[in-house]
Amino acid sequence: MVKNRLTALTGGQQVKAKATAPGKLESGFSNIVTVSAALTISTASPLPNATAGSPYTTTLGASGGTSPFSDWKVISGSLPVNWTINPGTGEISGTCNVAGTANFTVQVKDAALDSTSKAFSLTVDPGTLDHFAIGTISTPQVAGTAFDITLTGKGCQ
Repeated sequence: MVKNRLTALTGGQQVKAKATAPGKLESGFSNIVTVSAALTISTASPLPNATAGSPYTTTLGASGGTSPFSDWKVISGSLPVNWTINPGTGEISGTCNVAGTANFTVQVKDAALDSTSKAFSLTVDPGTLDHFAIGTISTPQVAGTAFDITLTGKGCQ
């Protein structure tokens, strides 16, 4: 019977074992064992804020596991409307949408088909007033007199 404890091996390490049977028959082997660190998504949450009306891009990262990493996808919750995640790179991108916070969970797989997931939060801050079209004023205005003006939202690009 061979008893050998392998703990916290990372990288390639040589392991040798020898077994002695009753009557002193011996058998042994030597092998290289490679143990990778656990696959994790290394990007911190919350993600950097976005601003409504402005393009946004951030790329998620992974570590451990067996590279390359692929099949990035949202498995619960959702990205802001019209935003995407690139399954091959983990890049999240989009433009605008309304202000608010998106909460979602992303999963990634490694070359060994192991997977891991992580919850993220992303806040889209309101844009500036340049996202409004100012309507025309049809009557002359007198200083010190109240008047109405219509602001029309341009919406998200």
